[in-house]
Order: sequence, then C-alpha cells, then structure tokens
Amino acid sequence: MAISVKRIDGGSVSNWLIEHFQVGDTLIADKPNGSFHMANADHEPMLLLSAGSGVTPMMSMLRDLSDRDAVNNVVFFHQCSTVDDIPFAEELKSLEVKHENLTVMLSLTQSSDDWQGLKGRFSLSHLKQIPDLTARQVFVCGPDGFMQKAKNLMLKKGLAEDHYHQEAFGVATATEYSVKALQISIDGNVFEGDNQKTLLEQAEDAGMSIAHTCRAGFCGACKVTVESGLVHQPDVPAIQESEIAEGKVLACCSVPRTDVEIVS
Repeated sequence: MAISVKRIDGGSVSNWLIEHFQVGDTLIADKPNGSFHMANADHEPMLLLSAGSGVTPMMSMLRDLSDRDAVNNVVFFHQCSTVDDIPFAEELKSLEVKHENLTVMLSLTQSSDDWQGLKGRFSLSHLKQIPDLTARQVFVCGPDGFMQKAKNLMLKKGLAEDHYHQEAFGVATATEYSVKALQISIDGNVFEGDNQKTLLEQAEDAGMSIAHTCRAGFCGACKVTVESGLVHQPDVPAIQESEIAEGKVLACCSVPRTDVEIVS
C-alpha cells in the first residue's frame, strides 16, 4: 500500500506525516469506501483527468491497470504548475513506454520557455486533443473549480453523464462571512461558537464528542440533523441532496450561519 501526502500550510496531519512518519511505522486505516472506482469499466476506453494532488487516485487506477496488463486505450491527463511539480514523472514515463495504448498528457500552468508540452489550465483546446472523448469512461479528481469546469466542458461536448465520475480530495471552500458569535446546541448541550469553524471543530473545542472518521466529507460517519437554524453544507460525496433537504449535514465540513440546534 502507498499513500501520497501533500503538505498543507498549518495542516496538522500532513506536516506530522512528512516530518515524523517513517518506514516501519504503523497506520490504522479504514477499509476502502466510496463509489469512485473503475468497477467493470476497465475494458472501455478511459480518460484519467487530474490536477494537483488529485493525481493520487489516478495513479492508483493506472498502476492497477498496468499490473493486470489491462491498459487499453487510456489517456492520462494531469495539470500542475511547473516541471518540478509533475508527480511520479519517471514512473509515468516508464508506464508510457511499457504500454503502447497509454497516452500521458501533461499541462503546465506556469511553464518555462523551453517546455514543449501542453500549457495552461484545462480548457476546450486541451479537450479537443483527447480522441474519442464521448466513448470514454472519464474519471476526474482535483480542486472543485477544476472539476466543475471539466464536467461542464465534457457534457457540452456530448459525454454521457453516466460516463463521468469525479472524486473530491478536500472540502470546497465556503463563502466568506464576517465573524459572528453564535449559540450552538448539540444534543441539548449549549455553548458559544461562531460562523467560521465546522460543527465538529466547535464541538471538540467545547469538549464534546461527535462520531467521525475521515473529517473530509467522504465517509458520512459524522452525519447529524439540524433541528433549527441555518448551516452551510458544501458539496461532498458522503451526503445526498435528499438528505440535506431532510435537514441532515456532515459535522466535519458544515459551518453554522445562525444559532443552531443539532441532534447527533
């Protein structure tokens, strides 16, 4: 098993892992979960499209296909800033040499003058260079804005919606609000909070516990019900629109906007 860690300024977990985690240390991990996987699509043409650290699940899929000698008409497209930011560069070169049906496309948003590859953020001009788009199963991972733009472009080009699959690797940034003091009630326990931190963070600051696992909107373990008040719930994989309509939110990534009463 391998994990990819991107250092985040101020991040507790990423910085600790990079500075302290060593070969031979043990991580306790939950079982694989979610719907972002190839299923039975590995016999179809594919586009693996990523930006930034969204490359992680794409490399996992590509390695699996390579191990099974099932790289059949795969386009691997990754967007990053500079040559130095290209992840797994040598491995991708080796895989492209090994598999004649693999095409690796790299686009740099801050390229040097001597860069001979693609340039700029993913756009229609890049999309036009991907052959047989509408016949492909498309897997996308990256920042929210990148994925939204990619989806809009591809659906407009005729890609069937059931051929499009995406995975968020973080929580979308909420709209900025001025700091406001709020009253938060969780299971009848009332404390002072604000409209900046998530419900989970504020409960922990108040010495309370809410069941959770991933802290990123992927697993759904922290699902709670809003009895009263307004809460901003970003678009993440572990909660459906129908559940939000019923008043449910994920404590790990939802932020109160008014005084709220929550039942866990």
